[in-house]
Amino acid sequence: MKITTSSLKLFKNTCRRYPKLIFFAVISTITLFSLMFIYIYALVSFTYSYKSSTGSKVISVNKNSALNFDKMLKESMEYINKEMDVILELEDRHTQNNSFRKLDPYPLPIVPIRMTLNTAVFKYSTQNGKNTVLKRIIWDPKSKVNEDVVCESLKNKHENIIDCYMSTRMNRVVNGEKQTLIWIFFEYMDVKITEKNVFRDEDTIRAILIDALKGLKYLHDNRLAHLDFKIMNIMGKTRRDGSIVYKLIDFGFTQPILEDNDKYDENAMKEIRGKNYGTFPFKAPEVMRSSLHGFKSDVWSLGATAWYLSIGKIPFYKSKGQKDMESYRMFAGLMKKSLEDHKRFKFKRQTSPELRDFIISCMKLDYENRPSVNELLEHPFILNERIILEEDESDDYLSLIK
Repeated sequence: MKITTSSLKLFKNTCRRYPKLIFFAVISTITLFSLMFIYIYALVSFTYSYKSSTGSKVISVNKNSALNFDKMLKESMEYINKEMDVILELEDRHTQNNSFRKLDPYPLPIVPIRMTLNTAVFKYSTQNGKNTVLKRIIWDPKSKVNEDVVCESLKNKHENIIDCYMSTRMNRVVNGEKQTLIWIFFEYMDVKITEKNVFRDEDTIRAILIDALKGLKYLHDNRLAHLDFKIMNIMGKTRRDGSIVYKLIDFGFTQPILEDNDKYDENAMKEIRGKNYGTFPFKAPEVMRSSLHGFKSDVWSLGATAWYLSIGKIPFYKSKGQKDMESYRMFAGLMKKSLEDHKRFKFKRQTSPELRDFIISCMKLDYENRPSVNELLEHPFILNERIILEEDESDDYLSLIK
């Protein structure tokens, strides 16, 4: 750029007339560039990224606190291992769960959330104030289920699937036997879903089902079935604008139903001998009867989830909390005495025909008669459209009211 004589004269005159203005402009420019330099230097020099054995990014922390973070994480894992070894030796699940809930890890940055015989889940708070979820899994070498592998493959792939930050494995010896532990860091979800807090609100049920269907569609399109779909395995996360996005969690049973070179078949089933994955009373009939698992098994569980949210409780339990297996087996068509399709369900009076139809469609006894996830995304309940019933159809629905 050429600087002319007239331009220099104009600049000199401006400096003489507005010296303070020029001074503040120069100082502001220098300050701005200094701040930019400091920010870039800090970003490059002082940000430390933990990486798993696969090299995936976990959590970014200041380099000065990296050693403290590393020490805190190690101490937290050692604490979890020590306490869980004691808890798992207790005589029954009720006692184990009570002891787990009473854990007091302070000052370690972990809070117990839930446990099973093979898993323990904690909220983990990093030094920069970010909440994450730390899950410990006792790996079964005889099982083909590898939650860490599945979660790594799903990382950052879909907004309706919980994000996995990192996974790693470690070996140890317990009571003279080798044991492999899987540790997984997940994003923290702040909205818990229960049949009671939804309280039969169909707008909320619709929002949950839409997001859950989108998550299931991604899994099914990639030939994976969740195989433990239930109310407890959907959670919500509050966005900055206050809206909630719902995501699928817990991929402990998730596995491929079809191989990569197999032609896609929405009715495909995989026999897993000796296993019937899922949770009572969300398991599909074919899973319980024949150890057959597939995409349509997820659809049954989705229907059960919608049904239980619509009635505000989880049925098929006796008054003292024992499983009513006989009633559920009859409902699922696994007994000689089976109920007709429309007589199997009981709904609240205010449950809409659209939601009832959605639930009944998902929970057809023959899995081939259940709709696919793609078809369910076009269902009138999901689209918030009305179903016009014929007079005789209205009578059928009225017979379902409790």
